[in-house]
Amino acid sequence: MKLMETKQRSVGYFRVIEHASRAPTETHTGLVETIFDTGVQNGCSVEEAIRLVNKKDFETLNEMVASRFSEFRKDYDFVVVEGYNSTNFSEELNNEINMNCANAIGASVVLVSDGRDNSSIAESDDLRTKFRLLSERLLVLQQHNPDILGVILNRYPSAAPDFDVEKANVEKATKVPILGSIPLDGYLRSIMFRDILEGLEANLVFGEGKGMDVPLLLDDLRIVSERIDTMIDRVENNPVVAIDRSRAELKKMITEQIAQGPDHRLPNDRVAEAISLLHPTFREEMIIAMVDQIDADMDGFVIESDLEGTPPKFLLITAKDRVDIVLAITSLNATRKYGGVLGGIILSGKSSSDITERTLKTISDTPALMALMKVPVLETDIEPLELVDRLEQLPTKMTAYSGKVERSIKLFNENVNTDKLLSGVQKPLEHISVKMFLHQVNSLARQKEAHIVVPEVNDDRILLAADEVCRRQLARLTLLGDVDGINLRIASLGLQSRGIEIVNPHTSPKFDEYADIFDKSLYWPATPEEIAGETLLDPYWYGAMMVKNGDADGFVGGINRPTRGTILSSKKLMLKPGKYLTSVFFMCLDKEVLIYADCALNANPDSTLLSEIAIRASDVAERVGLRPRVAMLSYATGDSNKGPEIEKVTAAAKLAREKRPNVPIFGPTQYDAAVNPSVAKTKVKGENYGVAGRANVLIFPDLNTGNNTYKAVQQSTKATAIGPLVLGMDHPVADLPRGATVQDVVNTIAITSALTPK
Repeated sequence: MKLMETKQRSVGYFRVIEHASRAPTETHTGLVETIFDTGVQNGCSVEEAIRLVNKKDFETLNEMVASRFSEFRKDYDFVVVEGYNSTNFSEELNNEINMNCANAIGASVVLVSDGRDNSSIAESDDLRTKFRLLSERLLVLQQHNPDILGVILNRYPSAAPDFDVEKANVEKATKVPILGSIPLDGYLRSIMFRDILEGLEANLVFGEGKGMDVPLLLDDLRIVSERIDTMIDRVENNPVVAIDRSRAELKKMITEQIAQGPDHRLPNDRVAEAISLLHPTFREEMIIAMVDQIDADMDGFVIESDLEGTPPKFLLITAKDRVDIVLAITSLNATRKYGGVLGGIILSGKSSSDITERTLKTISDTPALMALMKVPVLETDIEPLELVDRLEQLPTKMTAYSGKVERSIKLFNENVNTDKLLSGVQKPLEHISVKMFLHQVNSLARQKEAHIVVPEVNDDRILLAADEVCRRQLARLTLLGDVDGINLRIASLGLQSRGIEIVNPHTSPKFDEYADIFDKSLYWPATPEEIAGETLLDPYWYGAMMVKNGDADGFVGGINRPTRGTILSSKKLMLKPGKYLTSVFFMCLDKEVLIYADCALNANPDSTLLSEIAIRASDVAERVGLRPRVAMLSYATGDSNKGPEIEKVTAAAKLAREKRPNVPIFGPTQYDAAVNPSVAKTKVKGENYGVAGRANVLIFPDLNTGNNTYKAVQQSTKATAIGPLVLGMDHPVADLPRGATVQDVVNTIAITSALTPK
């Protein structure tokens, strides 16, 4: 986030699945809101994700994430997306969810591999095994999403002798660069006292305020229950504490600190008396002996750390009845010279007593003694040994005020190749993913609430698709055919007819009205063969009349008819004189959506019609949320060759640019130079209007080329071809391929609904 803030005007933060959390400051989203003052959005709640995954309904999960991302990204120049990594799902399932969601929203991937999390990689202590598992993971992820920009290693043993060799082996095996390795950092591993209080069944005795957010080291927890001198030996062995054995003024300083509290001043000769009130066995000579012991064995704490800011502190655990230890350590910690090492005290176990309670109350009621309590103190009934286990299991958290944010940014900048990272993530989004495209289409269809008529019902694919369309509110549907027969078939399929209108042309109250105006409605005279005696009883003619008469907004058919038979009635009734029909296919490839035109209707368009094909195709692209970059295709690129077909395309491109000056249109160009940036650099010379290598609308010079190309791409790449959608009339008409799946029918109805003029 910090890096992209320096490169983009506005940066948003999107989380694929929201992690459950009890406090807003603990969540990444809350942290980002606080630090960067930007918008945050979750694609899905964890509860909803678990429900959908348990049902294996990944399609709905992807659509939900894509839907929220699509709305969110409109407000930002760049969006950082965080994937999901939780024990709610297996490691493999987390990977699959993240990659599928990345595909759904059209995002490139930067993998952060943690050497010390709960993954299989972290479980191995052997460096070679870690990197082998990383390679295997990358190869699996690339099967879901090949657009992995790089890997950032986190908490890997980068100082190991074979680290660079093993890293190079991963890059060679996967062709994925390792962008950097962030080392294990003690400061980031520390925990806040507030986290302990919230993570345990504990009560705060003293210490509200800044002390709650002081970092604590839990690497070497010590349980203190022996005498003071034994406790000192234990603390002295802590590797993060260095002992300075100058025996100077400890007794004097500790008594002065007690005497000079912020609210009260006690004479030095009353200090021992004040402390002795806390415990009946505390006599002045015992207090002096205790201070002498501390002076002798523990003359000051120094944290060995080169970290900037406040170093992590030591956490003391002791039994509830050991107030002598509490007093001794807090007294020492309060001095200017010897203070600063103690971050907090936990009074542990169930062995409390009246003396303990009276002691704590006396401290609370005595301002001079409260001046010693510069650290938080909490109490818990958890026994010490269990407490240590519980503390070690608490997750480290990051807050905006802990200093960890600044430390993290510093480590990132020092250890990650940010230039290489930026070169990948700042590439412009050339194409929209299929899922993002379908989401935009579906959203537009829901807004339109268009009425679509479907003339074919003797096919279960239509009935299954109609059920899904109405359930998802993509359109209002009218099916044409026998009402009782259709309802019976719907019931036998286990579907509901709710929201679906079924009209039988034979018995429709509109039939006579349509018959009276039929001849007057024809823009183009029909031959006797085309309008046999029962013309309006044919669902295709009746459906076209519904659209013509304003009783429906669009027409979808053809699942059992060739294209000419599908569009004949619409052409005769809705194509105005002087106009031409053109068509487009939406080609849903693996990671992008392209528009092909004209691959269905015009055999050999001249330059004028070819320019109209390009203009209509670019207009359709804009209407469904694509930014058109139009390539006019030929067998030559630029002026590399000459001939009448090339000249036709050149003239068509010029005409199209004149009519749509704000749309980038380039031609003539060959297909490879139109879509492949590397080829474009070699073949394209001179002005190409930003289209070369980046085209998403491809205009074919004739039907022979276009029809065979779309079928070749469809069969060779398993792409989904939606269409053709017939353009040139006031209302959209779509032709279904006879091999259409149920989902193809749903998508075609949705696009038709989205393109209606209402």
